[in-house]
Amino acid sequence: MKIALWKIDIMTLKEYVAKNRRFIAAHRGASGIAPENTLEAFRQAIACGAKVVEADVQITKDNIPIVFHDDELGRTVSGTGLIGEYTYDDLKNLSAGIWFNKEFEGEKIPLLDELIELIKGRAFLGLEIKPNLETLKTAKIILKTLEKHDFISSSALASFDYRILKAIKQEYPAAHIAAIKIPGDNILPSEIKAQFAIDAYICAVDEINDRIRDDINESKIIWGVYNTDSEEDFELAISSGVNAIGTNYPCKMNELLSKLNNC
Repeated sequence: MKIALWKIDIMTLKEYVAKNRRFIAAHRGASGIAPENTLEAFRQAIACGAKVVEADVQITKDNIPIVFHDDELGRTVSGTGLIGEYTYDDLKNLSAGIWFNKEFEGEKIPLLDELIELIKGRAFLGLEIKPNLETLKTAKIILKTLEKHDFISSSALASFDYRILKAIKQEYPAAHIAAIKIPGDNILPSEIKAQFAIDAYICAVDEINDRIRDDINESKIIWGVYNTDSEEDFELAISSGVNAIGTNYPCKMNELLSKLNNC
């Protein structure tokens, strides 16, 4: 698929959010219609008009940041064992798309560098940092990669590990950090902001409730949700005042958003 030729006006992610009340974030790319976390999924997300693409990052044995969700092989690529047990050369020729459909057999596990080069000037980037014993090491490698591409201010780093987010903010003040709601945890977004200096709060669309909504509206935190895949989900997110509408189907959600904006 040919990438749309539109470009984002030169601005930081913070500036973009300030100027755009609502926008679509493509969860692992257009992962409802293409294999997640592949370059094709991100190409299709951009073509659909997503202004933010969300991706997951893992670190290989030789400290290379790759775009991959799971911490082990087996679900979206063949093989067994932890990602951290393999070098990038061990992984680079594995198909990351055939599990989804044979037409995507040629899709490989992307480097974080490749993803940044693909979307630079066309979309902003949201990266989830997985909480584990190597979280701080992972965060530093990711930040060095973003810095190399002059992309820190065009990205947001999200995690369930709020302590890591605070450490990132202290070392990289220009970084945008987002706390992902821990399942079963009832701490309010404003309380997380006060303790960990977050810029944004993320929860599943089915976790929206009056308590969270009222707190966010009061504290002026950027609000994102994920799993917004149906029209009902979209309407709930919009009526609640959500800023970033995370979805596996960015074409569908962008069409709904365009209709709303044109009303």
